[in-house]
Amino acid sequence: MKEKFKSWAFSKEHGKCDVITLIIYLLGVCTVSFFHEPWFDEAQSWAIARSGTIKEILFEIPHYEGHPPLWHLILAPFAKLGAPYELSLAAVNIFFMTLAVAVLLFKSPFPKLIRCLLPFNFFLFYQYGVVSRPYCILVLAIFLAAACYKNRNEHPVKYLLCLALMCAVHSYGIIIAGCLCIVWLIEIFTEYKKSGKLAGILKDRRCWLMFCLLIFAMLVMAAIVPDENVYLGGKMSSETEKKFDFSCINILFCFVIFSDSIITSFFNYAGVPSEIASQIPVIVVSILLVALFVTITYRNKKLLTFLLPYGVLSIFGSFVYISPHHIGVITAFVIFVLWIIVDESGKVLLPEYMNKISAKIGKKLKVIVKAIAFLPLLIPIAWSCTSSYFDIRYPYWFDEAADFIKEYHLDDYKIMGYWQQVLNGEIDDDAFWNVDEADYMWHDYPNLQG
Repeated sequence: MKEKFKSWAFSKEHGKCDVITLIIYLLGVCTVSFFHEPWFDEAQSWAIARSGTIKEILFEIPHYEGHPPLWHLILAPFAKLGAPYELSLAAVNIFFMTLAVAVLLFKSPFPKLIRCLLPFNFFLFYQYGVVSRPYCILVLAIFLAAACYKNRNEHPVKYLLCLALMCAVHSYGIIIAGCLCIVWLIEIFTEYKKSGKLAGILKDRRCWLMFCLLIFAMLVMAAIVPDENVYLGGKMSSETEKKFDFSCINILFCFVIFSDSIITSFFNYAGVPSEIASQIPVIVVSILLVALFVTITYRNKKLLTFLLPYGVLSIFGSFVYISPHHIGVITAFVIFVLWIIVDESGKVLLPEYMNKISAKIGKKLKVIVKAIAFLPLLIPIAWSCTSSYFDIRYPYWFDEAADFIKEYHLDDYKIMGYWQQVLNGEIDDDAFWNVDEADYMWHDYPNLQG
């Protein structure tokens, strides 16, 4: 029985198991989505698609929204034709996320057990499967790129179309696609240098296709450059939006987002503690996990492929903007890296120091180590179950607010949820409270979380 299970669990053959997993995933996501009440970011995308003109969606709104217009353009036909809001929004999201999971199940080279557990990861199931945001398309693009990676030199158009889709969906997609292209260019340059025909690189089709992708990515970046009065990650005015604080916490963050993407939930996104001493356990676990993955990618000759995109993503997240739901992009990228390693080598080769340690420990300890190695697969599934339970069990209070608005026919009124005014000056300064308001400059802005 034990041998039969091992034979099944570590088989790479695709078949009924993948079909059953996909059906269970689809039924699960549909069930939780039925009870899920869209939150304001989900609703805002629908409102933009419904009320914005195509010109505004393409050229004006992205400067305030921060996202490329693709998601809004996909929603636009449904929203503008009067399709049901919650049903249509969920259906579009589930369609793309189910496609992403199908690619993972039927195209990835992972063993069956891993393949069948991954779709129920918190980010793949709940955060991107139930919550309707453009990340469903980004995950699809990342998985398609992984499937095309092995044959990228023979079929560069397929691979680069996947990278273009990443760019069209999210700024994080632009970072990942750009860094993957840089690594590929280095590989192509090394290839020509070794052959002694360096001039031939100027005629290489792959390089010209990447140049076309660069132009496309630059157009997308131009569309999402924040306007001077945009709300940017808690920065309320043009004077503060380009000021980024640097501290040890920023460096710690670059490690924490990796561990948070696979197994932990360390980072306090609402308010980062300033005392490093209190974060020693977080620092140790996070650095160890990053170091472990670095040694694994180095052993499998994919160090730069992992380190460059992850490094730029973590720095961007630390100094510019990140929210908890962005961590799932790192999860998808980690799956991408492991995917291309297994696709090329047939398995993930362990570093020599791991093999030496494995040879010295006893059988019982090996079983414990293997069980710990499976925790990154199992713990996020527990998060999915918990999140799904709470979403089904408890209502989101904004639904009651919507019912109140409908009941009293307030639909056509402008409703101000919360508004703050910040006085220009130092609060600690006694003169701040003793001088007429007219002598100071006021910054008015809405509080999004009101």
